[in-house]
Order: sequence, then C-alpha cells, then structure tokens
Amino acid sequence: MWEEEGGYLEKRLLCWFFVTLLSFLYVQIVDGEPGEIGPMNGAPAPSPTTSGSAAPKDSTAATGTPLSSRDFTPDTPEAGPSSRALRIAVFLWRGETDAERSFYQKLRELGYKVTCDVFDVHQSLKELFQILDHQFDAKQYQYVYAFGSQLALILKRHLRNEVPLLFNAVSFPEESGLVVGLRQTRENTSGFTASVLNITGGNASGIRVVSDIRVQLEYVRLLLPFERLCVWVNPQDLGSMESLKQLEGLAAEFQFQVFGYRIPNEDALQNASKLLGEGHFPIKCDAIWIPSASLFVKNAKLLGQGLLKSQVPAITEALAMVEAGALIAVAPDHSQTGIRLAEILDQHRGGRDLQFIPVKYPEPQICINKNALRQFSLSIADKPNDFLKRVRYVQTSLSGVELGDPVGMPVDITLFAEQTS
Repeated sequence: MWEEEGGYLEKRLLCWFFVTLLSFLYVQIVDGEPGEIGPMNGAPAPSPTTSGSAAPKDSTAATGTPLSSRDFTPDTPEAGPSSRALRIAVFLWRGETDAERSFYQKLRELGYKVTCDVFDVHQSLKELFQILDHQFDAKQYQYVYAFGSQLALILKRHLRNEVPLLFNAVSFPEESGLVVGLRQTRENTSGFTASVLNITGGNASGIRVVSDIRVQLEYVRLLLPFERLCVWVNPQDLGSMESLKQLEGLAAEFQFQVFGYRIPNEDALQNASKLLGEGHFPIKCDAIWIPSASLFVKNAKLLGQGLLKSQVPAITEALAMVEAGALIAVAPDHSQTGIRLAEILDQHRGGRDLQFIPVKYPEPQICINKNALRQFSLSIADKPNDFLKRVRYVQTSLSGVELGDPVGMPVDITLFAEQTS
C-alpha cells in the first residue's frame, strides 16, 4: 500500500515539476528581455539613416516595414531628455515632399531629437490597411503624421484619439469631418490644411493647404475674368468634390457658371488632356479649375504640357500644377506647411492641449506660369499691391515657346467657347 501511495505522490511531484518548467520557458520565449522600441511588433527596428538622405532602395514599406527610419540630432541643447526625444510615425501617400523635409528640419532647429519611421503607402489603400491591421503599433509613437485628407481620416479612425495625430496638406479638414469647431471638439488631432479656417480637432491638428475658395476667386479673377468655369472632379477625392460644391455656391455672387467634369482615373485624365490640347474639349468654357487631388498632382507634368498647348487657361489649387503648365494657383508653399506643423507639435509639447491648437493655414502665394501668361496675353501691371506682393513666377520648358517679360502685356481673353462653336 505504501509503495502504491509513494508512487502516486512521486508522479504528482514529477507532473508539478514539468508544469513549472514549461511555464518558465513559455514566459521567457513570449515576453523575452526588454529591448529597443522598433517600428512594429515582432519586427526588428529599421536601420537609421541620416537626416536628408535618400531612402534605401530595398525598402519594404509594402509589407509594413518603414521606408526609412531617420534620426535627427537637435541644433540646440536638449531641455530635458524625455520631453525632447520623440518617435514619430510618418505616413505618406505619394512619397516625400517639401512638407516633410521642412517638418524634420524645423523640429531639429527647435531642439528635438526625433526618430521618424516613414511608411509610404504608394497611393494604395490596400497597402495602408495591411500595415495598420498587421504591422503598425501606434503605442510605440508619441505622434502620427499623415499627408493628405484620405490618410488623415483613416488614421484618425484607427488611432481612436489614443495617439496625437498631426496632419498636413489637407484641403478641407472641417468639411471632411476630420476636425470640428474649436469650441466643440474633445479629440486629439491637429494639423495643416489648405484653406483659411480657424478650426481644430481634439487629439488632432494640422495644416490646411487649400486657400479659402472665396480668397482664391478674388485673386484669380483680378487676372482672369471668366464667365464659364469647368471644374475637374475626381469622385474618389473628397477635396475635389468639396471644391466643386463651394464654387457652385459662390457662382452667383461672382457672376459665372460652373460645369463639373468627372475624371475618375488616369485614362480619363489623359483623354481630357489630349482633347484640351487639340481644342476639342467637350465642355465650352473660359477657364478650367483643377483641384488639388492626388490624381491630378501625380500627373502634373503630363497634364501641364497639354494645358500649355490648349486654348483655355487653367486655374489650380496646387503649386505643382502651375510649375507644370497651369496658369495660376493661390496656395501656400508646402515647405511652409511643414514648419508650421512642427510649431504645432512644439506647442503641444509645451503643455497646450492639442484640441485647443487651431488648424493653421500658411499665407498663400500667387504662383503664375510665365509661359501661360504670355500665351493668353495677360498682364499684372495694373493689379493692386496686395496682389503684386504675393506673385511668384515659374516657367515651363516647352519647345517652340519664346519667353519674354509678360508684365506690360495687355489683357486679351479669347473665349474657348468661341473657338469651338
């Protein structure tokens, strides 16, 4: 009997020993030793590159690994090791722009030691959701940066106000639902937009990059008094839809007609550019309004050559479109939006709640293409000082076009409707 009882106790002791051993091994394997914060759970930290260097060619942003991880040493001594050291997740829609470069540089000048993990989703929502659902861990970052309206809206929903969101280059943050009125928000968002509104959005803030449509019209019509306006619209872009809506709302006041023209993809854009260059565009108009949609900005060079050969001037919300061949844009410089966004972050680090930091809008400039100004025989010689002090000229290389000083040329608008009637 003792042998049976002793054998039973021996078996229980052996079982207890093995259970304890397996539990110890499990804790060591799963939890492991504490290490450095990486770009995502279960993945090694990306190799850092120096400020301003190009991203590695073998980057794997498509699978969730940051395009690059950049460490920035401050220009001024750190005020405190915890408050000045930051890790920021940077989400880009179509690659790095002057907005990001100036953002990094300004943070460095302000004395922050920053590591920026960059995720470029290459204009792919599928790629973005793959990163968010399987690789991205927001808890590893003090801030999340988003370029453009679509990225900002998706990230705001994903973050659920748990991590501050800084957005840049957003066209209509309030109208799109990204932020609400300054005194009505309790969220964690701020940033830069492209319009002129004093608004904020909880745990998010940022920069608006489209100047108020009314302001744009006031400056543009000093140069180009149109009567029939064709607005290009990408149905997938909230900003272009809002531009059309606001232009329609202001048409009676400014005494012009608005005609929307749907351009859903690159094929439709190429066809529209070709028809425009050949003088066979289906809508008779005096001017074309091109919103700051990614589809249009991405294809700016292709579209710009068609615009310079056309019989109708193009107004745009994006400076890149003017540099490619559109006539005029009333918009802020992207390098200024990055600076202002860094200042928003600095205010937040200084103790001001992000929900009380209003969305900023840098002062717009009037960017004019010299080629287009000459082509349409326009002049700025008699324009008011407020107009003249904002003008910045660009020119586009185009064979067969001789540039001259356009300032003294008389205004002579030939209606596109008359050319095609």
